[in-house]
Amino acid sequence: MVRKESRKPVFIRSPFPELFFAAVTVCTCIRFGFTVEGVRNEIFFCCLYCLSLVDAECFLIPDRCVILSVLAWAATAPFVYSGRTEILIHLMSGLGLSGIFFGTGRILKTFTGRDALGGGDVKLLAAAGLYTGSVGALFTAMLACAGGLILSLLILRRGWREYFPFGPVIAAATALILFSGNTLTAWYLGLLGLYPV
Repeated sequence: MVRKESRKPVFIRSPFPELFFAAVTVCTCIRFGFTVEGVRNEIFFCCLYCLSLVDAECFLIPDRCVILSVLAWAATAPFVYSGRTEILIHLMSGLGLSGIFFGTGRILKTFTGRDALGGGDVKLLAAAGLYTGSVGALFTAMLACAGGLILSLLILRRGWREYFPFGPVIAAATALILFSGNTLTAWYLGLLGLYPV
């Protein structure tokens, strides 16, 4: 749930978030190298990190983080993907992933009378789909839903909050899919007998 009226700055409370992102940066350099894709993903991870902190504090996903992510993807797409067809697949993945969650959110609101998904979450899912592609977007959705369910059980059932931030869950799922590449998806599809492990 995005609370748009809350726009207070998020202050640093401990060095652990910064140390965590430093570790992410090192892992990004190791995983992707000093390549165009590596620089692009570092920008994306930086945006995911920032919006996760803000969403966890204010229930708000800054549009600037999502826009910067999309711009970084668009600027590097010709150098990362093999051709127009692959770029189009990633575009459709972003639109499809955000469209599915938007439609699901509207249906849930019709039956419950409450917003189940904020507009910032939908935009973030669109950016996630751009980066992960068709199969990656599917697994990002699965991981995000599973993570959201676990978080809701921990937070909502204990009465700590009325809502919980979905942005950090989406960010974590997206980062995991990008870091794992085809390994995680191939392993899972292999369990189903749909893809060789």
